[in-house]
Amino acid sequence: MAWVGVLVGFGVCLTSLHAAPRISDIQYEFVPGERESDTRRMIKKRLVKFNHYIKSPSHEVFYVNWDADQGLGPGATVIFEYRQGRSAVNRVVKFQYPTAVAGKKRTTFNIPAVDVGSGGRVSAWRVRLVHDQKILSSRVSPSWDAR
Repeated sequence: MAWVGVLVGFGVCLTSLHAAPRISDIQYEFVPGERESDTRRMIKKRLVKFNHYIKSPSHEVFYVNWDADQGLGPGATVIFEYRQGRSAVNRVVKFQYPTAVAGKKRTTFNIPAVDVGSGGRVSAWRVRLVHDQKILSSRVSPSWDAR
């Protein structure tokens, strides 16, 4: 009978080791636009039919790494809110997982070149992990509260 109590207690300890879903890390990448060489610019001036080879504009990418050790049912949502340098408006981008998820996940958010060109680079952000309308985890940039 004593062994049953020890085994049950041991099982309770093991289940408490699983952490609640959490955002573990946010990684950022600025992808600069492709610069044209002088030779390429000269060729474009002479050969008008190749004018569609315009340099690619800059864009930004945010990688949200998160853990769901115990798993989450369908509908887990990662919400990325951001503010840009030349804009006072907060923009919101969401990604909802249609199926159940478990383990380590990485959600990628791209800030398109059009937005970077018009509003500037991202100056502040907030990320939230939501399931069943409950915020499970949240991370913010140091500049998020400053306006």
